[in-house]
Amino acid sequence: MAIKTCYVMVRDVEGQEVGLEWGVDYGLAEGEELPEDVEDLTEAQFTVYRFVRALQGVFDEMSKEDLAKELKDKPSGLIVPDGKIG
Repeated sequence: MAIKTCYVMVRDVEGQEVGLEWGVDYGLAEGEELPEDVEDLTEAQFTVYRFVRALQGVFDEMSKEDLAKELKDKPSGLIVPDGKIG
């Protein structure tokens, strides 16, 4: 597995209902795609993936109780939204 350098950008946005926007670079080579299973991500990609899930939580209405239940129901402890990552 190749070593990846990943980046997360988060910035404030004025004049919008939600004052935050963010972007992610998973360090993919041209034509390369993320694996479908989060278990196949590199450590750097997995760390960014978890960070993105936290950022998505800023916008989601999922309660802490719902999140805890979903984590419990996943054998790996990973949550994959809509079966896709990223």
